[in-house]
Amino acid sequence: MVECGVADDVEPLPLGGGDSPWAHDLPIADPAPLPTAWATAAAEALGSPPENPLERDTPVVPLTTPADPGTPPIPTDAPTPGHRHRRTALVIGLVGLLAAVVVGSELAGGGDAPTSVDDETAASVTTATSDTAQSGPTSAPVIKVQTRNRPGPTTSAADRLPEPPPEWVSSTVALDPRVASIAAPTQLVALSRDGTLHLIDTSTGAMQSIDTGMTTSNMMLSLGPSDVLLSSYDRSDVTLARVGEPPVSIDLDGGVARVIDGGANGGFILVPNTWTPDSRGVLRLGSDAQPVAVSTGPLVQFDPWQAQILETTGQMVVNDTGGVYLVDDIGAATRISSGDLVFLGPNHFVLRECDGALACMYVRVDQATGQRDNVDLGALDQYRQWGDPSTWSLSPDGTGVSYFDWQNGGPRPARRLVDLTTGTNVQVESADQFNAESAWAADSSGMFVIADQTIVFYDRATGGQVPVAPDAGLEDIVAVATRPITG
Repeated sequence: MVECGVADDVEPLPLGGGDSPWAHDLPIADPAPLPTAWATAAAEALGSPPENPLERDTPVVPLTTPADPGTPPIPTDAPTPGHRHRRTALVIGLVGLLAAVVVGSELAGGGDAPTSVDDETAASVTTATSDTAQSGPTSAPVIKVQTRNRPGPTTSAADRLPEPPPEWVSSTVALDPRVASIAAPTQLVALSRDGTLHLIDTSTGAMQSIDTGMTTSNMMLSLGPSDVLLSSYDRSDVTLARVGEPPVSIDLDGGVARVIDGGANGGFILVPNTWTPDSRGVLRLGSDAQPVAVSTGPLVQFDPWQAQILETTGQMVVNDTGGVYLVDDIGAATRISSGDLVFLGPNHFVLRECDGALACMYVRVDQATGQRDNVDLGALDQYRQWGDPSTWSLSPDGTGVSYFDWQNGGPRPARRLVDLTTGTNVQVESADQFNAESAWAADSSGMFVIADQTIVFYDRATGGQVPVAPDAGLEDIVAVATRPITG
């Protein structure tokens, strides 16, 4: 819109149509190009503005007439420095927004793949504006966004940390009432085929279990006062287990042929498979799990296959020419009988003694007191000459002995029990356990045996068998042993 008026000092301009209402005199100066006139007016009113490449053509706006008729009209809303600054800020904001979008899409597209090395990438965003009144487009500064690759794994499968050692697990099992009624507290030790070791208190049903890692079916259990030793003739290692501590595997060149309970001295005596009369080395294994070679003393002096240890005194009992001898730690021997050692139990041993006319009898000797009593072996008297003495096991009270009968006519040997008071001989079960001593109850009222890979208790009074813990999941058992609970 242009405001019009009449000036007295300007020649009237005829518009034609003499009666037209527009036939008035208008103040008309020499016209100049409209943009130039605006620029001139802005420069006269505000001074020369700084060159701004982001300025665009200004739309047509109302004009005001200056006091001097010769001065070109001035636009009422010509761009001011404040306006230009706000426009610049707006453009920079749009540039930043566009940069954020580009960077986000770059990250979402996997620009930091973990397989590359740690190098830096840059995302560039360029914007340009064009001003129709200026000579050409300009570009905003390049924005660089630093990115880093995701770190890859620092360890490989070969570098993984070792698994933590197994731990003992405590539980309580429901025992058969007959087992729970055993008069003397007894700890039952059982090993399953998968290597799990179970220790059960028959007076409370408390059970401690742990994975030993020993998974051989022909395992033998040897019990010390607090330790359990697992061994096998076809393995080159043994495992020592104690409640509250992880099992310890001990490598032994050649493997172990026999384990002798160390008795009152503690620990175990290990006879290697490589033992010969010319290489008589044996090992003593203590609770520290450090095998020590025995180079002197009675264990080297005498044949370890013929030696046994008294649990009550720790002395060695030796069968040799002239009778039975007790040998102390320094090798000093004392003859206690002119007969033969037949059985050795935790508290007694049984001798066979003959007079000059070859009239023979069996004598039970109390280890603690030396008391001697005659006993009746019945049919075992004939069997002992060709039987396997390593399978004979004397009860804690000395009234019964069990053994494996290899001549029973069956596919496997049968475990039998002889009452030394009456001489009666009964079959307990087929020998599911590999060549090991019987597991007596501490009160000698019966023994624990393996039947169909589960643990059962044979009751001497009734001749019956009862499952120890029917609902405890004690299955696939390959070895069982017992020891009295003291203290």
